[in-house]
Amino acid sequence: EVLEYRYMNKLLILIAILFPFLYKYSFVITNQYTQIPIILSYINPEYLANDWYVQASKEFGPRTFFALYIAFWDKFLGLPLTFYLHYLLTIGLTFWAGFLLSYRLFNDKKAAILASLTLLFISSFTLGGNLLITRDFTVTQLALSLSLLAIIKMIDGKYFLSAGLFALATYFHPLIGPESALISYFSLSI
Repeated sequence: EVLEYRYMNKLLILIAILFPFLYKYSFVITNQYTQIPIILSYINPEYLANDWYVQASKEFGPRTFFALYIAFWDKFLGLPLTFYLHYLLTIGLTFWAGFLLSYRLFNDKKAAILASLTLLFISSFTLGGNLLITRDFTVTQLALSLSLLAIIKMIDGKYFLSAGLFALATYFHPLIGPESALISYFSLSI
């Protein structure tokens, strides 16, 4: 059982690492056109200092904390690598959450892996028009993947861990995190 668990983790990690190549990950193809100027303005306050959109977006909004967070990591990794590593993290969290939920439902690891792969490759689920999986890394994806994992932990009865994950999701997107938490906890109470 322990040996099988170790190989299962390696398989899940391998799938998460290969996914961007199979799904044709790309840097800056959709939503990032609007995110990156905000991030760059936090990195360099002189960047587009007279641009209304950038300056208005720096005020508190759904992208504020995300932009600050990514700007922090840019100092060490640069934007392309920061986005790519967070894309990998998002894919890994989504795949892991899908695997855990599927395993709880079917009690079969092969079925759970297939369900998780289906979630990654065929996902068209949206929350407020935000896709769970895209070919690039967007503001909403980290919050959505953390919320999925929080839901699994809530189902497991690990409420403090679940609340912490929902709080972290709220930090990355102050709309998705609370919405997911409210819907999940309300659904559990019914």
